[in-house]
Amino acid sequence: MATSLPPNFRFLLTSRPSPDIQRVLLKACHVISISLDNVHAENDICMYVRRELEDVEDIGEVDLREIAMKAGGLFEWAGLASEFIRAGMDKGGLTTKERLNKVMLAGEREQETLLDNMYHQILDGTIDRSHARSLDQFHSVMLLVLTVKRPLPMDALNVLHHHIPNQEDHYDVKVILRAMASLLSGVIENIVLVRPLHTSFYDFLTDPDQSRDYLVGKGNMETNLAFTSLAILDEGLCFNICKLENSYLLYSEVVGLQEKVKENIPDHLAYSCQFWARHLREAGFDVALAMQVKSMGGSEKILFWMEACSFLKELGNVAADLASAAEWLQNKEGFEDVVELTKDGVEFVHTFSNAISYRTPHLYISGVPFLPTKSPLFKMVRQRFCGMAKVAIGYMENWPHVQMQLKGHTDWVNSIAFCPSGKRIASGSADMTVRIWNVDSGAQIGSPLQGHTSRVRSVAFSPDGTRIVSGSDDNTVRVWDADNGVESGSPLQGHTDWVTSVAFSSDGTRIISGSYDKTVRVWDADSGVQIGSPLQGYTDAVTSVAFSPDGTRIVSSSDDKTWRVWDADSGVQVGSPLQGHTFWDRSVAFCLMAQGLSQVQMTTL
Repeated sequence: MATSLPPNFRFLLTSRPSPDIQRVLLKACHVISISLDNVHAENDICMYVRRELEDVEDIGEVDLREIAMKAGGLFEWAGLASEFIRAGMDKGGLTTKERLNKVMLAGEREQETLLDNMYHQILDGTIDRSHARSLDQFHSVMLLVLTVKRPLPMDALNVLHHHIPNQEDHYDVKVILRAMASLLSGVIENIVLVRPLHTSFYDFLTDPDQSRDYLVGKGNMETNLAFTSLAILDEGLCFNICKLENSYLLYSEVVGLQEKVKENIPDHLAYSCQFWARHLREAGFDVALAMQVKSMGGSEKILFWMEACSFLKELGNVAADLASAAEWLQNKEGFEDVVELTKDGVEFVHTFSNAISYRTPHLYISGVPFLPTKSPLFKMVRQRFCGMAKVAIGYMENWPHVQMQLKGHTDWVNSIAFCPSGKRIASGSADMTVRIWNVDSGAQIGSPLQGHTSRVRSVAFSPDGTRIVSGSDDNTVRVWDADNGVESGSPLQGHTDWVTSVAFSSDGTRIISGSYDKTVRVWDADSGVQIGSPLQGYTDAVTSVAFSPDGTRIVSSSDDKTWRVWDADSGVQVGSPLQGHTFWDRSVAFCLMAQGLSQVQMTTL
């Protein structure tokens, strides 16, 4: 194809865009500069390594592929590794195959030395270590890059850096970053995220033995970023930030909404909305910082922040962020009113998040006017929103005990469970689905978990919150990935009638299920294989099962009006059936006693 082009066409291939090369190319009107930061380089690196090692014995195609994968997109590493392997042809000692094995053993000091030398050579040619100011600027900018909670483009990093409460730090970060094009992505095009090209560079910068003068310590960047984020919120937040023309359209009906969000909530403001509270949580208490929290949390800006978070689809984190800020200020003299306001904000989100998440303007239309009249938030906004609607009759004085209703199921909800972190709820329904909900916003997370062919009677989270188990009238037990909603493996089959109750053991390795077939069964949570024989003895349906906290006992209840305790390992019944109820036993549970002993509790109809 190239031979058919006119003779005045030229192709110039470069490596990473160094500043001097970039300056020359940008001046040439006939040159098109293209960033390859987002292009996977594994195949190109494999071609390069193949060319470098093609005449080396004992190095096959599989080896070449493994070297390319190990390089992690870094040509420099691949070059050094190839040079090290080839040296086995000319020098005594290790053979080429032995050198290959050394390169491929991650964490070995020989491999780290290759990268350390390379990073020192690059940085020595970039940073003038004879001037302390140059080294300080490098440390400051790289500490910012490594501390942000998610990678940001260069323009956003620049705004954050300019807001750091230290006048000496207010310089353009591009001065430092653009000189590091061979080590970082995103330093040429402002829209590309800035991040180390290879994870080893992060390790290098944070290890004093490897980096020496270039060590990027922890410093107080968490505190600085809390200051910075709050300052950006104070400057950037406003009423109707995305300039919507009406309040009655759903998000899905607003033409060009995403473009409006991107235009009016730039990256630095979006980042500050998402992470100010997390930086605050990791910062030590500081009176000046607390005053900034008071400035936002004690004014209408708290509502403007909720509005922005709704547009950013971050409303589900608002309640947790406010609770975190309240905890950070707890028992600090002079900030009692802010603590009460932030706690009130949590109640506000729990009560009105459903309306806000579909139509953000309803934060002001359906939320603010219906604030309880005795709430601190109502007293604050009443002074600042003079034109808002007022509830003349039937207003609330205090927050309702029922904070939200989770709607989505189309039939009876038979079972609910909290995940261990308390941030999600799982529900099982007669509509044959399992659903997962955000506790703070009340919004459904993802699509319904579908697979059961009859009503779901019981759900439970694993102790680490990563899996959900469900039991159904289709006689099966199913395990689901709690993050992506995908069923893990095949259904657990063995019961011959409805599965009424399921539970995980405390270590997450086993699942128990009770059924209308009058048995209790124990399953391996990973393989789905039944462990041992069914636990038998009941004369009617098993209605509830539970593991003891230490995993050594199982308790179950039945419609035969008895409950039984079993040895979880042997499956043998411990003692005689426990009797006393005069009607169906429907639920049993262990409680953990202060002495470390367990006690069984049960309920009956």
